Amino acid sequence: MALVIQHRQPDQTLQLPDNLHPLIRRVLLRRRLGSSDELDLSLSNLLAPDSLLGVEGAVALLTEQLQRQGRLLVVSDFDA
Repeated sequence: MALVIQHRQPDQTLQLPDNLHPLIRRVLLRRRLGSSDELDLSLSNLLAPDSLLGVEGAVALLTEQLQRQGRLLVVSDFDA
């Protein structure tokens, strides 16, 4: 599989909060958001847990490891 890097021009029309870190601002301006409403991080704007792909398996794994007092490694993708 070949690596494909897409260089996007920033959306200069998007209004972002002034207190954003410059790197976060640069990333968000290139994400082609529909509006600044998509940046609402309140709980009411989160996806329903049952709509997340693989959530049942993740819950089962977490439950098993908690019961066994096992170890977990959590990896997250910022812009996923």
